[in-house]
Amino acid sequence: MKLESKLSSSVLKSATFEAETSSLQIYFWTGQAYRYVGTDLQLYERLITAQSSGRFYNAFIRGRFEEIPIDS
Repeated sequence: MKLESKLSSSVLKSATFEAETSSLQIYFWTGQAYRYVGTDLQLYERLITAQSSGRFYNAFIRGRFEEIPIDS
């Protein structure tokens, strides 16, 4: 299962969750993209419904999961 969502953020462009790999991909408006390993569907749902997805990312994702750059 793969879920994709556009984000209403000045920093984060979109997010994709892949259940098969338990990974969350986050795409930034700067063109950078990262895969976060060991995440779950609940984290993805909380990110896409957060009042501020950028603040949620900084508080609950950044620095808490293995971060792998995705080549554009």
